[in-house]
Amino acid sequence: IALATHGRSGVDRWSHGSVADQVLHATKVPLLLVRPGDGWKAVPREFHRIVVLLDGSAEAERALDVAAPLAAQFCVPLVLFRFVEPMAIEFGDPMGMTYVDVERITNETAAEVRKQLEAKAGELRKRTTVNASANVAIARPGEGIAAYVREHPDTLVVLTTHGRTGWRQALLGSVARRVVQ
Repeated sequence: IALATHGRSGVDRWSHGSVADQVLHATKVPLLLVRPGDGWKAVPREFHRIVVLLDGSAEAERALDVAAPLAAQFCVPLVLFRFVEPMAIEFGDPMGMTYVDVERITNETAAEVRKQLEAKAGELRKRTTVNASANVAIARPGEGIAAYVREHPDTLVVLTTHGRTGWRQALLGSVARRVVQ
């Protein structure tokens, strides 16, 4: 399924709705979304890399079943991308709390995630013709991938959705929805 998306958010999205968002969370077949215009660089005619957003789940890794053959067919690199969200710990009384080195914990987590992604990229390189690499960034996934694509507009982003709706989607959020917006 191929759709254009307006990328609406806030009140505009609430008042107009989003067909792309509804289809995104309702279908089980691959969905190609294109977001034209609104200050972003023009959508290129060709893409020069494919980025797969992974979150450590088996559902997210299923995106590789679509992305790897595309990367091989179009002879473009495949980047396995994962975001480590910055930790936010609020302290009531810092004098009564044990010191927590949030930066160290975040950096160690990112290093462990990088090892996992590099192993996965190595597996792909061994069993396919795909030039796979790993990229880990410390950021919120929706914001991080939007920034990456603004810097690299010739990127095709491939991700899966957990298909959450209703209270689960409201409580747990949706990276796919934030990326689309």
